[in-house]
Amino acid sequence: MRDIDGFDVLNGPDSLIHQGFVDGCSACISGLANVAPAEINAIWSRFHAGDIAGSRQAQEQVTGLRTDLYKVAFSPAAVKKALQLMGHEVGDSRYAVQFSDHQLQQIKNIINTYLH
Repeated sequence: MRDIDGFDVLNGPDSLIHQGFVDGCSACISGLANVAPAEINAIWSRFHAGDIAGSRQAQEQVTGLRTDLYKVAFSPAAVKKALQLMGHEVGDSRYAVQFSDHQLQQIKNIINTYLH
């Protein structure tokens, strides 16, 4: 696919961004980039600079964030709640989700662990 002019392959799963670049993807579509734009960008920028090990390391960090955040709640709701807790006005999830105080604290801890 790399040789087809004007045809780009994009990757979707946040856990496979690095592997997508290894396999020839030109970009990714990342839901977690809303919460961790610098961390997602590090995968791409390190890969394209030739730092394959650094790209893989950045992927491992993002995968840890993804795994821990999605243990609390499913993707769209967890990402939106994390953004709200980070001070962004993004509105509530369209899915009917209510977070307990414990879950909110878990998300805050995850944000502090991976993004600070």
